[in-house]
Amino acid sequence: MTNIFEKPKSAEVERSSEQMETIRKFEEQENTLIEGALNRAKESGHKKTSFKSLAAFLALFTASTMSERAFAESAPAEKLIPETQVEEVYESKKDAASSSWDKLASQINIIFSQKQETIKTPMLGKDNFYQQLSFKDWHETVTQLDKIIRQSANAREFFQKLSSAKNLSDTQKILALSNMGGWLSRTYNFDMNARDEYVVISDEKMFENMKLYYETGKIEPTGICGNIHVFMVKAAEQMGMDAWLQSGIIGKDRAETHIWMGTTAEDASGNKQIVFLDYGNLIPTGTRNYSDALGITERFHGRLNTLNSFVGTPDKTLFPVESRAEKVVKEASGFKGAEKGLSKQLETGTTIRPEELNIEVGKETKKIELSKDHLALAYIDYQDAGNPYQSLKEMQALRGSWRLGNKRLGLDWDTTILNLNIKDLGSGVLAQNEIINRLNADFINSHELSKSGYGKFVLNYGLTLETGLRFIGLELSKDALKAASAEGSAGVRLIYVDPKETLKFFIETTESGRMQISDPQEQRKTLKEVGNKLKIGQALEVRPGTIINFESALHNLEYGKKEEAEIGWKSDRITAKLGSEVVESEYKKFIPSSEKISAEIGYKIGAENQPKGEVVIFGSQLKEHYEGQDEPDKYEIGVKMRIFLW
Repeated sequence: MTNIFEKPKSAEVERSSEQMETIRKFEEQENTLIEGALNRAKESGHKKTSFKSLAAFLALFTASTMSERAFAESAPAEKLIPETQVEEVYESKKDAASSSWDKLASQINIIFSQKQETIKTPMLGKDNFYQQLSFKDWHETVTQLDKIIRQSANAREFFQKLSSAKNLSDTQKILALSNMGGWLSRTYNFDMNARDEYVVISDEKMFENMKLYYETGKIEPTGICGNIHVFMVKAAEQMGMDAWLQSGIIGKDRAETHIWMGTTAEDASGNKQIVFLDYGNLIPTGTRNYSDALGITERFHGRLNTLNSFVGTPDKTLFPVESRAEKVVKEASGFKGAEKGLSKQLETGTTIRPEELNIEVGKETKKIELSKDHLALAYIDYQDAGNPYQSLKEMQALRGSWRLGNKRLGLDWDTTILNLNIKDLGSGVLAQNEIINRLNADFINSHELSKSGYGKFVLNYGLTLETGLRFIGLELSKDALKAASAEGSAGVRLIYVDPKETLKFFIETTESGRMQISDPQEQRKTLKEVGNKLKIGQALEVRPGTIINFESALHNLEYGKKEEAEIGWKSDRITAKLGSEVVESEYKKFIPSSEKISAEIGYKIGAENQPKGEVVIFGSQLKEHYEGQDEPDKYEIGVKMRIFLW
């Protein structure tokens, strides 16, 4: 029988001996693949499926053989056909598993981790904060404040005279601000709040109505929470204090958006701590760690501030800040940040969801997640280990995610139903139910650009948009819808691959932005730049089957800069990785500077050409530095077991 893949005898093409030898090797590879496919078809018990697959394989092979032969006349032999085993080309069972629900997942990931950090027990409550304030100091404070108010004809004089209070102790200054907050709260404009209006109120009007109430007891409506606490921050600054605004959600019975103020003050032990003032209510936190301090306000207000916690000045909103509880809820709800999501998509060049079963077991968090094609389901259980700065006592979350898309376009819609039990500083535990909806759209595309020597450039580019809505108490009313989030990013990644796959290098850039409030009084929304990133790296083959990876990244963030570096080593059996991350924050009151070192080592189990699984041991050390306070080191260690099913 004549081999239809042999060169026709009538071909009148003059070729060199090197070209003839290349074509001969090409034909040998073709015949080997065809023979292997026939043998596997005979061995298979699924004859109907086997012969259909074989027919499709031969049709595709025949259709492409002429173009491949033409390429073979000028290409080096090692570029003709990759070293692909017949099992990889012809595998009907694998195809069936990846295209239907016959198999739940292609791999199982099981993670056991343990985190360790030292928590200092705080001295909470206003009685503890004021315990060193003598009657003499108290009398001096109220007398001086009374004199300043009565002798000031307008707001400008009031602020000027407040500078004389710089000689007071921090405890006395907090007492003065608390009294001002109590008086201003009596001028709250309930009509403005009912109309959902946000109007800037002049300092002159704020002072005039505060003085009127202080001297006569007469109430004249002025502004709402943002107006009142902007005035209080300005007063604190005149007394030499470092003060700011904080927004969030409050209300144990009915959720309301709210703005209050924060400052730093020396406590009875002589240490500086973050103190919040909500009108006249004092909320000492016992810490300089801002994430921990927010946990105390959540316990005081009886609400979590997921998606709605921002820090700012009287002139503008700066950026969002997160409590420990918010980080837990965001992770359970699938939020990663637009820039992080896009960066991962650019690395893989795809938006397809992996088919896997993930099981995570930690001291506080247990999670099981099934991801398959267009659907993912997850159940997360969180139990607090006794951290006083964690406002969550326990959480149960059920998340469903639906995906539409392909390798170039993806659309995720997540709905998470949460049952939360929040610690209350006064009376035990508060329960609340919430729904968080997340919509994530990402567009990824790529182009391959040829280069002489058969190398190529691969250009990936993409867009990502992530939005979130939070419903409280399962009520779908205007008052219940109290938080929203929207982020977007764009980026490109250019990779060069050489002919023998021995060298790769890439350059990646991303830009990201966020819709957020720009003015704490007028509540205007604006598009604000979150940051940009430049990342470079390469993969070098040091010997057959062994790759060394290098990569580094520089982030310009809205609160500072972050530098990352990573080196990895990969062979047929063993993988290892060492990474470092350094953050230089420009706002250490709210976001700490930090240094983190992480490492992992993995070993594959099973045959080299068909591993059954992998075991990875990982660990990290994190050092954080807030303004005036170094946090105790945080450690994490764990093991990840990956099982390949098909």
